Amino acid sequence: MHRIPVVFICENNLYSISSPLSVRHAEGTSVHGRAAAAGVRARSVDGNDVFAVHAAARDAVENARRGEGPVLLELATYRWRAHVGPGLDHDHGYRSKEEIESWMAGCPILRATDALRADEPDIDAAVAAWRAEFQQETHAAVGRAKALPFPDTARLLDGAYLPAPH
Repeated sequence: MHRIPVVFICENNLYSISSPLSVRHAEGTSVHGRAAAAGVRARSVDGNDVFAVHAAARDAVENARRGEGPVLLELATYRWRAHVGPGLDHDHGYRSKEEIESWMAGCPILRATDALRADEPDIDAAVAAWRAEFQQETHAAVGRAKALPFPDTARLLDGAYLPAPH
């Protein structure tokens, strides 16, 4: 209604905790379809195709900057790991190990690397260096977090609520 310049991203990983969206949404409906029904420009994008995501995001931002109102991009992807925690959850019975492995085979980084290999002969070395750099950065961040003192429970709600109006 107000034509605000905002881009919404829905990372649709096909599951709602441990339920496939197919059992939670009416057949034939989609997140981007609901947004479009509300008058928001919306589209579905292969969330595992970094080039498609980049192009869609660029277009959405350009539309917003031109004053054409909000845009929602529904990025279809997959949650590899358990809803909570680092492990796989195929043993919980709501998805199979084969389903998880088939999505992992379509890893966005692998797909982009494969697509760039012909034009970028050093892409494998660049990706390996990138992985090592971010793994080191992640380990350092975890180390800093573990070194922090445990929070005081008296301050548990600090910042959770605005002060009461006068």
